Amino acid sequence: MTRKSFDELIIRVLQDDCTPEERAEFDQLLGSDQNFAGKVAAVKSWLDPLSEEEASQAPDKNLLDDIFRSIDAADAPDG
Repeated sequence: MTRKSFDELIIRVLQDDCTPEERAEFDQLLGSDQNFAGKVAAVKSWLDPLSEEEASQAPDKNLLDDIFRSIDAADAPDG
């Protein structure tokens, strides 16, 4: 597997955007190849802060429901 392929595999698995076959290959490499495991740790260290920032900027999970409730209230006959 090429360096680029390793990088792509690692990123896809860490972002949970992989096939079951890719996950199995990742798990096998992680358990048998110390260089691969080191690369996973390095990639994870720079992906984690990005994921945390993305999560902190995500809107409240109830926002859409709140918007629809507001619209429904405004459309109500005595609203």
